[in-house]
Amino acid sequence: MKNVIKFFCLLLASEVFAQEVNSEFLWSASEDSTERVITGSSDETSGYWYSFENGRGFNIWDMDQIGVDITKWQGLCVEYKSSSDMELLLINEEQQALSSNLKFGKLLKASDSVLTVNISWKNMEQLECCFDGVKIEDYIKKASAIHFIFNEETSLELLKIGSLNSCSKETNSFLNFKQKSFTLHVEKDFLNHFVVKGVSSDATFYLFDLNGKMLKQSILKNGSFETPTLPVVLKIHKKTFLLQ
Repeated sequence: MKNVIKFFCLLLASEVFAQEVNSEFLWSASEDSTERVITGSSDETSGYWYSFENGRGFNIWDMDQIGVDITKWQGLCVEYKSSSDMELLLINEEQQALSSNLKFGKLLKASDSVLTVNISWKNMEQLECCFDGVKIEDYIKKASAIHFIFNEETSLELLKIGSLNSCSKETNSFLNFKQKSFTLHVEKDFLNHFVVKGVSSDATFYLFDLNGKMLKQSILKNGSFETPTLPVVLKIHKKTFLLQ
């Protein structure tokens, strides 16, 4: 009996340990070939960039936006150019359940030149008032995603995002969210049925809701697929589309 209890304790401990991110991370557009941020998560669905209305983001741990402790990152750094102000938003696993106004993040100012910003956890702000009793040190223990919120007219060039003080200005390459071109074509056939042109007829695709939660992972059937709901975000062949 003692051995059984010991086994389950070890199993539980291994699960807890498994949900740990790296002590620091850095995503660089110049070195990225998969549009994925490597956070240290062991889950294969973590870190992929996705689009949603007025924003872009990635999940820290997995497609279900499971919260994980990111205290060790000490904060975030962002290197970017932007034609207008935007919000860097830290999403918490319990955010929507607790309150629609539960938001920690930072307002990033518009800049015509490359700007690097370092934001420690203590300098994260409550972007909407008010939620008494919630502290940033508790909030980041169940962090699930990082979002950039900007209007549709914004021309945003995001070069890097990483843990506090991990960014530099050594690269000139960037990922241009507004002007990024797509070679693929997605057409709505009927209802929730879509046809994809420009890729293999059996290519793998991913569907996310507007909060970044993965809804479906599958392969195309004769170049087409169905969505469980609308609107959704489609990710296929390193491209992202908003389907409505």
